[in-house]
Amino acid sequence: MITTAMTFCSTVHVIEHVGAKPVLVDVAPDTLTIDPEQVAAAATPRTRAIVPVHLYGHPCDMDPLLEIAHNHDLKVVEDAAHSLPARYKGRMVGTIGTLTAFSFYATKNMTTAEGGMLTGPGPGVCTA
Repeated sequence: MITTAMTFCSTVHVIEHVGAKPVLVDVAPDTLTIDPEQVAAAATPRTRAIVPVHLYGHPCDMDPLLEIAHNHDLKVVEDAAHSLPARYKGRMVGTIGTLTAFSFYATKNMTTAEGGMLTGPGPGVCTA
């Protein structure tokens, strides 16, 4: 599973918890979100998913990520723990990829002091 190095350790912990291997790529310098060019370079036949992390209320550039996912038959699991209610080209995060994880911990944009939510499947090209 490809994800960004610019995230809280829990993103990588979940990947490892399910027995997958995290492949970390860097961020785009202008957004600090996962760099689609690096995702494309890191994708291999063993890759199963892309885990973009929307950060500081700023969504990732999802169109190229969805295209990469489509071309490699990958799932897109968005980490939106720090981005509710961000929108990407008019679509709210949580409605774009295959699944989206939200966190309601005390430091998040919307909090209940603890807990989270998993939404999906979204209407993105990766649903199956």
